Amino acid sequence: MAKDTSDPIDPTAAPKSAAHGMIDRANRMYKRSNYCSGPSCEAPHSDWSRDAVDTEMQSYVQLMRLTADLSHTYYFGDPFSP
Repeated sequence: MAKDTSDPIDPTAAPKSAAHGMIDRANRMYKRSNYCSGPSCEAPHSDWSRDAVDTEMQSYVQLMRLTADLSHTYYFGDPFSP
């Protein structure tokens, strides 16, 4: 079996799956938002402000919740459809 060489910290590394990529992006947004406190926080890139990152992160979390809900529905199927 080949060893996985992707690094979850390095944003240029290839993600293991789509879900891993979404979580990695959310974590990078968290580090640039107002919710982060401590030495691991980073400044937002270019024209972004921390408030703008907060708003974008809230929308992205909604997308992640929707994706998780749809994934669960498609995995088990529609109970009302034969």
